[in-house]
Amino acid sequence: MRSRTSPLPDNSVDVIISNCVINLSADKDQVLREAFRVLKPGGRFAVSDVVVHGDVPPEVRESVLLWVGCIAGALQDTEYSAKLSAAAVLRPLRSNRRGFTKWRTLAPF
Repeated sequence: MRSRTSPLPDNSVDVIISNCVINLSADKDQVLREAFRVLKPGGRFAVSDVVVHGDVPPEVRESVLLWVGCIAGALQDTEYSAKLSAAAVLRPLRSNRRGFTKWRTLAPF
């Protein structure tokens, strides 16, 4: 997505799939807001990103190769969950043993 807004109208997309793309963005909040702005009510949002438990060292954050590999842009798992909740009015339903979480929308868009 563009850094400001996508050219898509509100509530126009059925499914959004992101495979380690959000971690590449410097403004993850904007990316998530845009994703949920264009997502239709009842639409599906599937994301696969790297999250960390703890802090990412500065030398990792500054590595271009680790940015390309989606490592340097990784957020803490709790921070990522908070950003998803803020952007989409979501709440977690459950997590499995590997840390995967299923979410459900609390309010229609």
